[in-house]
Amino acid sequence: MNAYQRFVRPLLFRCDPERIHEQTLALGEWVGSSALGRHLLSGLFAFTDARLTTQVGGLHFANPLGMAAGFDKNGRVIQALGAMGFGFVEVGSVSAHPSVGNP
Repeated sequence: MNAYQRFVRPLLFRCDPERIHEQTLALGEWVGSSALGRHLLSGLFAFTDARLTTQVGGLHFANPLGMAAGFDKNGRVIQALGAMGFGFVEVGSVSAHPSVGNP
């Protein structure tokens, strides 16, 4: 069992999901707002390999792993997610009415 499974995950799962989500976005926004922060994120998380390049519908992606809509509804962490190496980031969500987060 690694440190995440033993310590971090149990702590996170005791907290309100919306609060953790908001704190994650705030941290990502802060780190992603500076060149140094984006460089650190890239060094820690990004992975580049030509074999991962993908083309779908005429669009070219550096890799097929993306962040889906709903995580960053207001576009606060676009720079951080890009630096982390996601092949694409879908910002916002589509909904007729506002809704509560993860129950």
